[in-house]
Amino acid sequence: MNPLKKCFLSSSPLYHRYFREASQQIAQQNLQLLRSLSLITAGLLLFFFLLTPVILPHWVITPQHLFFLPASLALWVVSTLYQRSTVSRRFVPLLCVVFQAVLFTFVLLIDLLADPNAPASFMPGLCISLPVLFIMPFRLSYGVMCFFEGLYILAALFFKDPFLAQYDIFNSVVGIAFSVAVAVVTMGLRLRDYEIRMKYKQLSTLDTLSGILNKMAWTEAAKQYLWLCNPSTSCALVMLDVDDFKGLNDQLGHFTGDQVLRGISLALTETFRATDLIGRFGGDEFVVLVKGPVHSAVLEEKFRGIQEKLSHIPAGDGTLAVTCSIGAVVALHQNLDFDSLFKMADAALYQAKGQGKRTFVIHTFPAP
Repeated sequence: MNPLKKCFLSSSPLYHRYFREASQQIAQQNLQLLRSLSLITAGLLLFFFLLTPVILPHWVITPQHLFFLPASLALWVVSTLYQRSTVSRRFVPLLCVVFQAVLFTFVLLIDLLADPNAPASFMPGLCISLPVLFIMPFRLSYGVMCFFEGLYILAALFFKDPFLAQYDIFNSVVGIAFSVAVAVVTMGLRLRDYEIRMKYKQLSTLDTLSGILNKMAWTEAAKQYLWLCNPSTSCALVMLDVDDFKGLNDQLGHFTGDQVLRGISLALTETFRATDLIGRFGGDEFVVLVKGPVHSAVLEEKFRGIQEKLSHIPAGDGTLAVTCSIGAVVALHQNLDFDSLFKMADAALYQAKGQGKRTFVIHTFPAP
């Protein structure tokens, strides 16, 4: 599906996924843009206050011109102060709507009331440019625009000469038509860029052999989970190591070894939840961060299920039976740091391997 068609279909999965998954990045971009635009608007007003009397000697500054300047500066101050705090994906769109409303209000007043006998100058350009600047759903950006376009048409018919009003209205409608075309193309490019970035991100975070998280991506995700949940975190860290994997590789070859690793990753994804973090730590070592409260009895049942799945891994034309050693640490409502948790799970795995094949050991955090 091409980018234009994706934009026209409001039910497009990519369109909704973009605004859902990239909401924090969108909020940050919109806030930075709001800060820049409000300052640029104030600067342009000062510039034209000085330039216009030179070009148009009979032009005078009206109250709507004067009030436009402090309104722009006020929005710059608010966006600057807010940028120093945590960006809220809900409050930023409100600030953007307020900024658009301020622009439309003052442009409407300037175009219609500053000189009712002069043609409008700013409304068509604003209609074209504004929806493209901020990253907002079409229904929100064009909802604001259509509201002020309705006010603009009514005010033009009421305050301006009918001959001028018809041209001003026509120009503003043409501006909206052009803005829709430009906005659709721009959104299509944003969606395509987002889709490409997500594909590259997926390639950089997944283990190419097993299809689960690689070591770096899993570690970062695990640390972020602990950071977000502390000081009262509940989770379990599981480490799994294939028994005699080197001998299996030497006897049956690396192709069979790769099939075993893929079979283990499949067994883990089938055993644990989609919200849990499953990764390949390197070689024949796998790790799982089970999010939320979990009891040892539940983990024991899962470990038995994993051993059962590994007893008939598809390999070649038949199946292959392998075993693994598993070490785990369970924490309930603890203030955790990644290194301490990882060391306890690693110690549990080492203890399990010392007890023989097809074993598991579960420790409780903190260590006694």
